[in-house]
Amino acid sequence: MSEVKLKKKRSRNGPFLRWAGGKRRLAPLVLELVEDSIDEGSGRFIDPFLGGGAVPFAIAANDSLSAPLLISDINKVLIDAYLCVQSMDQHFVNELERIQHDFDIKEDNQEEVYLELRNKFNTSRGSDEVLQAARFVALNTTSFNGLWRENLAGEYNVPYGRITEPRILDWEGLNASQKKLEKAKISCSGFTEALTVAKSGDVVFLDPPYLPLSVTSSFSSYHGSGFSINEHQLLAKEICRLVDLGAEVILCNSLSPATIEIYGSAGLCLKSHFVGRSIAADGEKRENVEEIIATSFDISEDLLDDFGLCELKSEVTK
Repeated sequence: MSEVKLKKKRSRNGPFLRWAGGKRRLAPLVLELVEDSIDEGSGRFIDPFLGGGAVPFAIAANDSLSAPLLISDINKVLIDAYLCVQSMDQHFVNELERIQHDFDIKEDNQEEVYLELRNKFNTSRGSDEVLQAARFVALNTTSFNGLWRENLAGEYNVPYGRITEPRILDWEGLNASQKKLEKAKISCSGFTEALTVAKSGDVVFLDPPYLPLSVTSSFSSYHGSGFSINEHQLLAKEICRLVDLGAEVILCNSLSPATIEIYGSAGLCLKSHFVGRSIAADGEKRENVEEIIATSFDISEDLLDDFGLCELKSEVTK
């Protein structure tokens, strides 16, 4: 591995993936909510929409919480990557090293390397899962804003992100992630299957693909099959079942009439908060947008004040 010149930039030292719509900024609030609502000693933290894993990583890094992590996602190559990092699979590391070398030796034409890698990833579906997981991590590191998007044919189609000196083989970040994933139970499944194991005392964190603010603003192509309003309605029914079991629920989503109707009908307490959007290509045009955080329990006044959470404005619900 001596041929690879590792980059000197600060390690991510946590989640090893960039993830559009990730919850790094919201993780401190969710951590507080989990501490307040989980059954100490027997409660588990369940996340069936894993994505970049910012919240589970925050849970794992918190010394005052010893809750087991049950994390899952429907995206198989994503889960394969998590499993490879958890075990620090040597073939996975070797492939990251090889891809890092390709980017390093073609420093002046890294977009070509990226496009070749993307094509190989798309044409190698169903092949070696470990190699595909490494290619996935490399694409995530070098793509536009860490987006994961598939077309209707199931092909990854995110453009090159023009990352300066990409850290594809990031030893410090991978080692930190491995430690946080050490005791996690990781599985590939849809949310209905993942939630069958929930029981009283657990906390379930739900961060499904966001409902669109309008008909034209839909961004549900996280997975080739999309995530329709029917899935959101099914998730709302699952929430009712979870609450009846005695589990607590924390949900994040867009602030829209559909969101309020679907998840308000599930009996959740809805609060609004502002978050920064980071998908826009022009950084100067990135704005804070209002979203919801919904819980099956009341949030203390102190947390409402500390994190700027507000009761939903009455006109939004009309």
